[in-house]
Amino acid sequence: MPSIHPNYEYAMKLYFITKDGVQGRVVRDLAFRLIALSGNAEKTMKMADELLGSTSWISLETIKNDPSYGQYRELDEYKNLIAKYK
Repeated sequence: MPSIHPNYEYAMKLYFITKDGVQGRVVRDLAFRLIALSGNAEKTMKMADELLGSTSWISLETIKNDPSYGQYRELDEYKNLIAKYK
């Protein structure tokens, strides 16, 4: 499994949502997509829950339909997440 460069966390701290409401969302959403593509299910599901529970450009429909998230669809965590935000 490819690892995520630690700078994504640094980037999210620089553009934290309360410091910059627009760029903070952009950085978080892009970081989420990169984490999802890395194959790290634990971090992906955790961040998906955070994004779906707050103001974000990532929606439930995005996660359900975007092929980038297809590798997670059979996981119980994914199914629970979808049920939680339905």
